Amino acid sequence: MSHTNNLYFDINRATIELIVRAYRDGNHEELKQLGIPVGIAKSLAEMRTGTYVALLNFRGAIIDFKSNVKRLGLLIEHMEQQNERDHKINELLQLGASQPMLSQIAAIDRKEYQKRCKLLGINSSSCRGKPRNLSDDECIRVMNTVQETGKASIEDPLLRWILLGRGTGIPLNLIWRFLSAEGSLTGDAWMGGKSNEAK
Repeated sequence: MSHTNNLYFDINRATIELIVRAYRDGNHEELKQLGIPVGIAKSLAEMRTGTYVALLNFRGAIIDFKSNVKRLGLLIEHMEQQNERDHKINELLQLGASQPMLSQIAAIDRKEYQKRCKLLGINSSSCRGKPRNLSDDECIRVMNTVQETGKASIEDPLLRWILLGRGTGIPLNLIWRFLSAEGSLTGDAWMGGKSNEAK
């Protein structure tokens, strides 16, 4: 019998492999969590090839696992949000965000900062030291972009900073220092943290 017409073929195969592996590893706790008695697991591990093929082609699930659709939906949503956040943080790094800046707006500590820089091929020491001052033209570009971003009412501070970096073409560590010093022009909420202390 071809398994192509059997919806449960791959499910049953994965189920059997999981149970047999747990049995052979002596992982009785995992078997218990699956609700599989050790005796059944032993039978599956020692069954003949013909029995194995028959189980695979059984037109139904050999084990009924209770699905939690609500939990799955919440997990997917959470993972998508986390993945989106990771992409934003990585783009901020590529736009020149410093560790003190990311610490304040995204709770990124130095260890994680260095790890991400390494994965992205960014020199983590490039943002150290005192940043240079912006030119008058750069200051104007920054404040114009801040005002445009403010009009869009973007609540996500990571996205605000991404748009600011993209819109000005100026390294974010330089913009961060400038806006920290000029905090009264933007406000703490725009900065994305509780303090406007220059870094």
